[in-house]
Amino acid sequence: MEKATLIRWDDDKGFGFLQPERGKKDIFLHIKKLPHYQRRPRIGDLLQVTVGVDSNGQLFAETARICGPALSPFTLATIMAAILMIAYALLALFASAPLHLSALYAVMSLITIAAYSADKKRAERRQWRITENRLHLLELLGGWPGALLAQHFFRHKNRKLQYQMIFWLIVAGHGGAWYYAHGHQAEIDRIGQTVSIESDQLLKNARNFAAQHLPSVLVDLLPRDTPASPPPTMEPSTAGHRSTRKAPANVVIAKGTVKEIRPETGLLITLDKDMVGTVPRSSLSKDFATAFSVGETVRFAILKISLVQGESRAEGLIVDP
Repeated sequence: MEKATLIRWDDDKGFGFLQPERGKKDIFLHIKKLPHYQRRPRIGDLLQVTVGVDSNGQLFAETARICGPALSPFTLATIMAAILMIAYALLALFASAPLHLSALYAVMSLITIAAYSADKKRAERRQWRITENRLHLLELLGGWPGALLAQHFFRHKNRKLQYQMIFWLIVAGHGGAWYYAHGHQAEIDRIGQTVSIESDQLLKNARNFAAQHLPSVLVDLLPRDTPASPPPTMEPSTAGHRSTRKAPANVVIAKGTVKEIRPETGLLITLDKDMVGTVPRSSLSKDFATAFSVGETVRFAILKISLVQGESRAEGLIVDP
């Protein structure tokens, strides 16, 4: 190993010449000899190299590394993306993010890596390329971690500024979505339940239409309605002094405000997005009318969501801290 200074460099062609600290002959340097995590060299950089000699007697760098801190912007961006992935893993570990998304990211990343590999080979063979829009679509659908690895190891699409700008906007969008989901999990779950209700209704309407206008053979091809699952069983609670029931482990817990206290029927709770929740008297203690106060913040376990005249209404119970 010896040290040499870069005195000539053609960045477009990716090669140049080094002047060694000892010796008079210049050393040929190709960009491929530098580690992938370092930036492109600049004239005046001091490099540590191992020197070889070709058949014509020309000295060349067999290995090379820029001395001092010289991380490439791509490497720094990779570190940031890794931090995002660690943050998501922690959210999933503490049940703040759904675990099945991890499988989605893994599958889409494998597909994206395969697409990058195929596009790289086609570029080398001057064949028909995979469009950048399709690569960005794979990244948007969850394959951006795989795209990051592919750019890193294949040295593909990592030098084109416009492509990189769109790619990092996609990564930032995923990070923003994770942050929003972490703070609005109950709302997202309610939206999912509402979508499920709407999809069931659409399926029911489709079957009714098909039964009236299509042969019975085609009607049987449509998916059948799944029987409604019974409401979760509620076990007696020993922790709370105001609620005689406790919610099962698989229900959504949301914060709400006591809107009305109705001794004959129960409680009316105001939730996010103007959604109203109802708590039946049967799930409360006998003295609930005096145990609660209007405007008080409570924890509301959502057992069922229904649409009444276009408005979402939740049925559930109070869970004491």
